[in-house]
Amino acid sequence: MGDDTWGFAPDHELYESDEYVDMAWDLLESGNASEAEDILRSILDKCPHHLDAMHHLAIIVDEGGRDEEAFDLWSKAVDLGRDAFPKEFERGKDTLPWVITENRPFLRCLQGMARSYGCRGDCFGFIDTLEWLIDLNPNDNQGAREALMHIYFESELHDRALDLAEQYEDDVTPGILFGYPLLLLKKGMVSKARQRLKKAVIAQPRIARELLKKKHRKPSGFDINEVTYGSWDLAYAYWKEYGGFWSKAETGVLQEVADDVGLDRLLKEHASYEKTVRTYEKATQRGPDPREDKVLKAAPVGWKGFDDFCNIYEVDGDEEDIIEYINELMKLGKSVTERKFEPYWKACLEEGGNDMDREELARSFFSLGALSALVPVFGLGLDDFDIGRINELLERT
Repeated sequence: MGDDTWGFAPDHELYESDEYVDMAWDLLESGNASEAEDILRSILDKCPHHLDAMHHLAIIVDEGGRDEEAFDLWSKAVDLGRDAFPKEFERGKDTLPWVITENRPFLRCLQGMARSYGCRGDCFGFIDTLEWLIDLNPNDNQGAREALMHIYFESELHDRALDLAEQYEDDVTPGILFGYPLLLLKKGMVSKARQRLKKAVIAQPRIARELLKKKHRKPSGFDINEVTYGSWDLAYAYWKEYGGFWSKAETGVLQEVADDVGLDRLLKEHASYEKTVRTYEKATQRGPDPREDKVLKAAPVGWKGFDDFCNIYEVDGDEEDIIEYINELMKLGKSVTERKFEPYWKACLEEGGNDMDREELARSFFSLGALSALVPVFGLGLDDFDIGRINELLERT
């Protein structure tokens, strides 16, 4: 590990119980909550420090309306994990990255405890726990930053919100994408706000349109749990959560920026892109189709290629989903993709290689947009590339 990077030590006793935790989760998903609970309690009788078993049991009792018991389970799990921290561990400096598998049970329990605080109306506990989660894992694989941004706005903690937005300034989650320029407007930094608004409107024109509407109608079939990236559902969901934070003057600036970048044109381009993707999906259901390149070229201005292409396919965003999605896509168009990215990987490839975890590779390259395609196609490690050189090439295109 690096000087500031820590991980829980592997525990073979826990590994032996993991398959039973998975079995319990399968039972829960199939509707057998009672049997799943029995299995998890049995695991904890034998191994009371099994954090993942505690986390899954907390989910079961929480969904069963026993929220106090769920909170106690998550709190106990967090205390057990925290007791294992070395004395020299320093919050804000040392990290427990998600990419280290052994860290995930503790991070899940911490997120569960944050959720419990939120449900109890404990704003301080909710904020502090989410901030701690991000301190421990700055890559924020669990999406804590979106919930944190919203509670910052609700609590009018604009300075903290601006710090968070600056920490994730290239983020595409709606709360930060539009929250960053909104915060700049509230601080009177209009020029910089306009620049950030331009990027936001280009990336998510439907959110911009929703914010500018005089009347807001819930999309047909709207389900907050089934919102997809770039959709009208997402735009409506953003307005429901954040619309009240936009003043008339701030919405006026948004309108000016939208007019400058051509909002109507962007909306038409996004609609056209979605139609192309639907056509591609229907074609691939009948077997491999060579039109991947056509779909990628159809991506509207401002979209990051593979990044948003994955999102429109409803990928959740964690590393495993990314790997599975990209692998499937590569099967359909490997030759096209190799040609498309050959200049990049040839210019950036160095001698040697490594066995770095594939999840970390996918996360790293996925953040570089379309270059994430290199991961499954060439099986390269992060150390095989000069990131500065990649950024140089991207700036030329």
